[in-house]
Amino acid sequence: MDLSGYLHAVRWRLVGREGFLPAEDELPAHLRAYCPVAVRRTADPGAGGGLAVVLVPADALTPAERAGVAAGLAAAGPWGAAGPWPAHVVVAFVFAGTLTAPVLDEVLRLGTRGDGGRAVEPWVVDLESREVLRPGGPAFLADVLLHPHPPALPGEAEAGATPGVERPARDLPVPYVTYALLAAIGAVYLWLEVHGGSTRSSVLIRWGANYGPAIVLGGEYWRLFTAMFLHAGIAHLVMNGLVLAHMGRLVETLFGSWRFAFIYAAAGLSGSLMSLLLGSFVRPSVGASGALFGLFGAAVYFRIAAPRQWRVPWGQLLWPIGLNLAIGLLIPNIDNWAHLGGLAGGFAAAAVAGVPRQGRARWRRPAVLAVVAVAVLLVAGAFPIPVRARDALEQGQAAMAVRRYEEAEYWLREAARASPGDWRPHLELARLYYLTGRYEEAGAEAEQVLGLAPGNREARIILGAVEDARRRAGIRR
Repeated sequence: MDLSGYLHAVRWRLVGREGFLPAEDELPAHLRAYCPVAVRRTADPGAGGGLAVVLVPADALTPAERAGVAAGLAAAGPWGAAGPWPAHVVVAFVFAGTLTAPVLDEVLRLGTRGDGGRAVEPWVVDLESREVLRPGGPAFLADVLLHPHPPALPGEAEAGATPGVERPARDLPVPYVTYALLAAIGAVYLWLEVHGGSTRSSVLIRWGANYGPAIVLGGEYWRLFTAMFLHAGIAHLVMNGLVLAHMGRLVETLFGSWRFAFIYAAAGLSGSLMSLLLGSFVRPSVGASGALFGLFGAAVYFRIAAPRQWRVPWGQLLWPIGLNLAIGLLIPNIDNWAHLGGLAGGFAAAAVAGVPRQGRARWRRPAVLAVVAVAVLLVAGAFPIPVRARDALEQGQAAMAVRRYEEAEYWLREAARASPGDWRPHLELARLYYLTGRYEEAGAEAEQVLGLAPGNREARIILGAVEDARRRAGIRR
């Protein structure tokens, strides 16, 4: 970036995003030619009597001129129509060309304190090596000087803009992972259409849907991962694709590509796992929405962990989450458990990965590796999930609905074994045996139901029907 564009971008962020006020006109006349950017914040919680930031293009200045700027800023005097200047002034000498070690040493020695107590702290910004060299001072300012173009949600710039401050063009990194994911889900959709149609459950199950019986009984735990790339129909694909294009670009810009990939995969897996454990066991679940909710969770974490880097209003961030969860409750066949699991997983994964440029805690890298290892083992089937009574009952009922009676009997027996005190598997078995002409077994199961639920009307009806069938067949008990 050219020097003029850099100075403009820093000024925009400090005034438009960090709560500073323009202050160039408040400087003494002899300093204005040297200081094209000067801003101040009079009530900074971390800087005592407030904070002022002055940017000085330093390549063409002599040592005496640089020293004169520092001394002039430290000099006593109220200057400024808005009241006395802050007691803490950071003067950032910006070098766009080659910065030599002697010049760096000379500049960092310019720190001074005026008679009125105003402290001037010299910083050096080396645009060529993209470094900020400083003896101390507020950490957020170093991030502003290094990265003057923070990402924003659409509309955030307009909502938070300051009159008279034009937002500069942003030099954002290309979100390669987001583009790769968009290409992947599009390619998988075309594959499904060619091989039978993306809206057919049998096709979705065949090519990797999150399907309880295949995972729990077949050991196909890889479905927890593949399900996030499948979509049921063009509307499903387009909706999730639009959200991925928007939120993916945002979160990848906030966290960087490798952190984004980690968050996306972790959120998708956690959404699939919660769907398997708490959602429908026999209905196939597909879609990237669990991972996409994870991106919202990651954005919430970033807003909490780095509020100075991204000041989007909370309402603008939270309302899409609430709206989509409400839609999931109102419209059938939407897997809200996957949404909730992805939301929580994305927030947790972002906390593990951390916010860039905030320093690396020693535990983060081992924690990320541990999460990756657990995810790989989960997908490989190292943590088998036992069949639950509820799932077995649901599978048995589904098999009965399509007259697969042998399969239904197996699942209902599994449900009765897993939950001995539950009368529902026995009632379903009584129905099954009556429908297949096994009247003795139907009667035994109906009596079992009445032993567990004496007032069950349907079991009494089945017993009566069994007695009628016996009489018609000439069978005496």
